[in-house]
Amino acid sequence: ILDDYSQHNGFSITANERASTLGGKSVVMSGGRIVLTMNKETSFGLMGYGVTDASIFTFKDNDGNEATGNMQMGYGALYFEHTFDSDHWIHWGLSASLGIGATKMSSLIPGDVSFNAPWSVFYTLEPGANIEFNVFSWMRVGWEVSYRLSDDLLSNQSYANERKLKD
Repeated sequence: ILDDYSQHNGFSITANERASTLGGKSVVMSGGRIVLTMNKETSFGLMGYGVTDASIFTFKDNDGNEATGNMQMGYGALYFEHTFDSDHWIHWGLSASLGIGATKMSSLIPGDVSFNAPWSVFYTLEPGANIEFNVFSWMRVGWEVSYRLSDDLLSNQSYANERKLKD
């Protein structure tokens, strides 16, 4: 026999803003999640984020020439979260995501070394922890801390080798 608690399943769409660091620069990332929650505790879904502000970076080639450019970045991932004590007013959870994304770098300033790198693919794993407050039975407000692990997020090795850009 299933009790009432075990029948609390739901679907949510959330919008999120993230403060992040890319290549030593602070950037804002916007995105969200589409999530199915079962038994008010276990959630599975999709998430995606992208850099939304003007992410200006300075690059140097092997000859010491500098170029100021823009970096575009975005990624999507499978998302999993387990919430502990979800029926309490304050509760916490652990999350993880596994995904794929891409970066692109291009010059912005006329007269600088001109470059327009192709899109570079990276993979990401992002563990996290959060705390949430039940405002209403149908609404939660929360804060999350996570760390994005990725392979060569800021490099495009084939392009860098071709243009003799430093690693």
